[in-house]
Amino acid sequence: MVYLTTKEWQEIYEVAKSYFSIKSSMYHYYGTASSNFIKYLQDNQVKYKKYFYVIRPLLACRYIKENNLLSPVLFSQLMNLELPEGIKKEILKLLVLKSSMAEIEKGKRIDTLNHYIKTELINLKEYIKLLQDDRKAEWDKLDSLFLKILFSL
Repeated sequence: MVYLTTKEWQEIYEVAKSYFSIKSSMYHYYGTASSNFIKYLQDNQVKYKKYFYVIRPLLACRYIKENNLLSPVLFSQLMNLELPEGIKKEILKLLVLKSSMAEIEKGKRIDTLNHYIKTELINLKEYIKLLQDDRKAEWDKLDSLFLKILFSL
């Protein structure tokens, strides 16, 4: 899917790529996955859509960890990652289940996925702690580009 873009946005995107922080991005995705897991997937009956609120950020972390790049947006691209035995199959079954249910409908918690999620969250937390802080301290390039675009309007 390609969203509406402009020449200015392309310039910003190109410069902003150099500011990508592996540690900050992984903390963001980890926090999203962890909070959604705690909030939505603890009961015996859960909304299956909520699994994707947890699985997508976990896969994004895995992608960043393996590639040192910003994660793709599309879930289908994240599903190309190598996953533990049986987990990909469970996620694909979950996609089918979710598409056949109403948004508000609940189903039985999927313990196999919950176990995978718990394990991933524990491992990610430890991995992220060990990462070096890779944020850029200077913002000159982005500031200059922003001012250039602002004054050209």
